[in-house]
Amino acid sequence: MCRVRSAHCSHRAPFSSSQLHRQEPRKAVPVRRLGPPSACSRGRSRRLQRCSFLVPTHSSQVLILGGSGMVSAMSFKLPPSLATDSDASAIRALQKYYFTPKEGPGFFTGSLFDSWDPSGWRARDRNRFTADDVVAVTLLSVSLPGEAAHDLLVARTDEFQELLIDLGDDRDLVDIDDLPEGWTGWDLMLALRSLPGVGPTTASKLLARKRPRLRPIWDSVVAQATGTTEQLWIPLWEALRREDRELHARLLRLRDEAGLSDNVSALRVFDVIAWMDGKGY
Repeated sequence: MCRVRSAHCSHRAPFSSSQLHRQEPRKAVPVRRLGPPSACSRGRSRRLQRCSFLVPTHSSQVLILGGSGMVSAMSFKLPPSLATDSDASAIRALQKYYFTPKEGPGFFTGSLFDSWDPSGWRARDRNRFTADDVVAVTLLSVSLPGEAAHDLLVARTDEFQELLIDLGDDRDLVDIDDLPEGWTGWDLMLALRSLPGVGPTTASKLLARKRPRLRPIWDSVVAQATGTTEQLWIPLWEALRREDRELHARLLRLRDEAGLSDNVSALRVFDVIAWMDGKGY
């Protein structure tokens, strides 16, 4: 999203409450399976295996437990332009990103990503990855190796089509009631990441292309601005649902006040603001 944007065992390992809350009073923590499926169980694709589960703790952190009993905290913070009551900086960032003239200096190729549809078949192909999708992610300065493109579009096309159909039509992340282990969204991300040379950034951009209201984009710049790991999906989902969905409503309001079209999702508004903040624009 830059100017030319270059950019697990499910056994419950023993752990103590002091591991979970090193700096907080000891208290009961409800445990439920949340997030990417367990790596010791096979996924929908025969190629996939995964391992870890997540334990929600408080509003800003989720703990990741692996089969070895290792514990790490998943934190989340709003990017600077959203951490203030003023909307001015966020609107300025959105307008700079989307409205810098293509012919002038400082054009952001990512501004073309949301509406990219040269074939005119995007709506028809919502449940199938196409060459348009492969080109679209290059606007965010990532690219698929040739073998990965072949697997996505030819060799494994039926597998990905089945996963997209099972995931369902695009809808706002804030409206999802849960992101449990075994959810098709996790299976689809794992399938994308099993493509040769595809990591979490490219996988997130491919899925965001097919389900822009449901899947947030994650890369190193967004990570810096939000303090997140590649598991951004969970803490952002939690943030969107807090305070009577205040953040989601604000993102839509910012989109409208910046003069953007409805095809820019709330998640994309968040992504652009976080990325622009992370880059220092």
